[in-house]
Amino acid sequence: MKYFIATILISAVVISCARQSSITEYQLSNGLKVIIIPFKKGELISMVTLYSIGETSDPLEKSGMAHLIEHLYVTSAAGAFPSRDINRFMADYPKGWNAQTGMDYTVIATVFPKRQLDAELRMAAARMKSIDITENDLDREIPRIEKELINMYDRIPMLASQNLSAEMLLGSQLKERKGGVSEQIRTITVDELRARASTFYKPVNAQIIVCGPVEPGKIRKRIDKLFSNIQTGEPVPAKTVTPLPGHKKLQIKDITPSFPNAQSCVALSYRAPSPADRLHPAYLVLVHRLQVNSQALEFSPNTLLVFYAALDRPEVISLVLPVENQENPEAALDRLEKYVDEIRIRKIDNEEIIASRRNFNFIFCRETYPNSVLAGDSYGVAFAIGRKKQLGINGDTLMQQIDAVTQEELSAAGEYFALEKSAAAIIKIRKY
Repeated sequence: MKYFIATILISAVVISCARQSSITEYQLSNGLKVIIIPFKKGELISMVTLYSIGETSDPLEKSGMAHLIEHLYVTSAAGAFPSRDINRFMADYPKGWNAQTGMDYTVIATVFPKRQLDAELRMAAARMKSIDITENDLDREIPRIEKELINMYDRIPMLASQNLSAEMLLGSQLKERKGGVSEQIRTITVDELRARASTFYKPVNAQIIVCGPVEPGKIRKRIDKLFSNIQTGEPVPAKTVTPLPGHKKLQIKDITPSFPNAQSCVALSYRAPSPADRLHPAYLVLVHRLQVNSQALEFSPNTLLVFYAALDRPEVISLVLPVENQENPEAALDRLEKYVDEIRIRKIDNEEIIASRRNFNFIFCRETYPNSVLAGDSYGVAFAIGRKKQLGINGDTLMQQIDAVTQEELSAAGEYFALEKSAAAIIKIRKY
């Protein structure tokens, strides 16, 4: 039902992405950006703390530090709020929560009844002011992260193929990778974590987004009182991911999966242009084309999965194909490469421009939808608005740019999918 409602709205609301005038947006003197998105309906509120620091900013030989701080941010003690394990945290938010580290961001989000708002604001302020990290916290959280990394790279074929192929594009000679490196994480000390959190997880690098049935005037006064005296912190040092040499890369790995009847997988990943790139709108049209044309694959046409998270992980796109029946994985990868090569050089089609706009309208223009729908996904709305601000994206402008994509731009954007710019991973299954 939720998907059905979203589909109707994508078709109906394509005229403008202009935001609702009721959104309140301002900045405190310590640098904290505040966005308040009121709904007239609903009983649940989402609060998002969004930092502009992520895995790309990890110190040398400390890959995974941002990931570890994210774990500690929601479980360590802070002010009057005691430490808790992840089970307690999840139990506290049965309506929803998220704690996630991206390449350039960290998000902490909770969904709760409106009667709980003041307590959530006090807790968010306490954590931004200071989290009391202890050795016990590390003993609890490092094994959890290591288990996550095992699943990401060694137990779940689909995840392993996607992450390994992306790592070859986004990693470096410093052995950095998404999620971190266990050997490096184990070397991180409590003092290093405290110093890192007290320097960068501060207002100058943060947004607080509150979305739900709230009164902006009252909430603004409360936020000002709770957050205005928190120390500013230091801006996150600029650091970019340098693309590795431009030639086709391939990694083949045998794994023992965590579940029976697992299939081998092949994945093909490509670096994506930044939202500031002039070819970004044309690139999005190609992404949509790849998503909806999997019937062009001669074998198992319905199994192709295209992973492109325009706000969560916009740095890379990965196409993952489970290897079915007795097909050779190398042959499946060859078919996948040919599929991408054929799709990227097709001529422009006005219908696909319209379809692409509808698809990305829902991602980039969430705040324009009716209250009855927004109230059902207040977290998605809050996160989307915050990330667009971080990435410098204007949804209305982007939709207009998609409408105006030319064949020349589409051909130029197709070069992002050139074979020599790809990284591929083949995950084969060891027998139990």
